Amino acid sequence: MQEFATGKEAYWPQIEEAVASQIEAIGRVNPMRPQTDPQGVLKEAHDAAIRLTGVDTPDAKYERMRKADSAKRLASLNVRSKTGSGNITSTPGKIFDDLGQIYDRMNNR
Repeated sequence: MQEFATGKEAYWPQIEEAVASQIEAIGRVNPMRPQTDPQGVLKEAHDAAIRLTGVDTPDAKYERMRKADSAKRLASLNVRSKTGSGNITSTPGKIFDDLGQIYDRMNNR
């Protein structure tokens, strides 16, 4: 398990007990799995411990920052949308006149 923890020193102490609990739980569900796929069990236990404890990993922080930057970039785009043909200007109380103009234009009158 110490080899698996290499590179995870920043947050490993916070999740170590949860990882051990998850390994035990995986072993109870499938007793042969820890012996046949120890690396897979460690990875699964690690990921489950991260989710359960809510610890931030450097990868999760990077992904969150990347998504935030992307959202900021998209929000900063100034896209002008085309609204209608621009021929009809509406004034309050003239909606029936406007609707009549629209009807006439749609029916080529």
